[in-house]
Amino acid sequence: SQEETHFAGIGPVDPEAHEAYLKGLFHLRLGTAEGQKKALAYLHQAVEKDPTFAMAYAGLAYVYDSIGHSAMATPDSFPRALAAARSALRLDETLVEGHAAMAMIKTYHEWDWDGAEKSFQRALELNPSEAMTHYHYAWYLALFGRLDEAIVEHKRARELDPLNPLHTAWLGTLYLWKGQYEEAIEEARKSLELDPDFPIGWLVLGNVYADKGMFEEAIAAHQELVKVAPWWSFALGQTYALAGRRDEARKILAKLEKEEATPFGAWGLAKLYTVLGEKDEAFRWLAYEHPSFALPWVRVSPWFEPLREDPRFKDLLRRMNLPQLDESP
Repeated sequence: SQEETHFAGIGPVDPEAHEAYLKGLFHLRLGTAEGQKKALAYLHQAVEKDPTFAMAYAGLAYVYDSIGHSAMATPDSFPRALAAARSALRLDETLVEGHAAMAMIKTYHEWDWDGAEKSFQRALELNPSEAMTHYHYAWYLALFGRLDEAIVEHKRARELDPLNPLHTAWLGTLYLWKGQYEEAIEEARKSLELDPDFPIGWLVLGNVYADKGMFEEAIAAHQELVKVAPWWSFALGQTYALAGRRDEARKILAKLEKEEATPFGAWGLAKLYTVLGEKDEAFRWLAYEHPSFALPWVRVSPWFEPLREDPRFKDLLRRMNLPQLDESP
């Protein structure tokens, strides 16, 4: 029809599909669980209206990736992201959003490390100014111990999208892993200036204080974290355990054990059991059948150092196609 919209030079797009796509992006950018639900509804509407609309499939892939990457992850989040990303790239091989979504899927779900690097590089070649691609590539690099490169990528993400506290708070974790406490604290605080209720800011701040042995400050930060994001209660449990307040850590553990298992919950239990020195339970939750997106980072996260000499740790890395700690990627 004459009302068709020509979208990004890739041909006509049904105007109703285009409108649904824009509404989907708007709700996704709100960064809430409710926003994600509405984004999914609008983007599904967009591809039903126009099954040739590659950008809408890429949008769907991104939403499912985002859900898979959160405390709300379900076992089908990444498979659905994969199906949508494949549809997007089948319709338009040059679509940067399709390659970026595929890079996330290969990293967080398929554990295809060579394929992930190629997808990241292709996405960055097509659009070097996409902040989230730099952000996720930073964590890919960190996984292989390439911390200096990871920090460069993370800073690039922040330059491109300075008002997103995500790029600032998680940068603090990379500094923490390097032992640069002051920089880590500064980044966590900056993220809380951007959003005083930003959970990752409180998480990282508490983790840095705990690593410095400043347990009172660490517990206070993680209590703030649980106020704004109760699903992070395992982090407070870890900090109680490190501070020698094991009874309080065990109360949190008992509550978490009663909850229905989820990918995110299993990851949290594995971390809490590791800090409590209960290796068998830690490995039981690391082997949960629907792994968390974060599972590969056991390879480099200091939290899991107590498990590294155990043969089961080496088996876990092998299962994820990851090189052992004494091997080059």
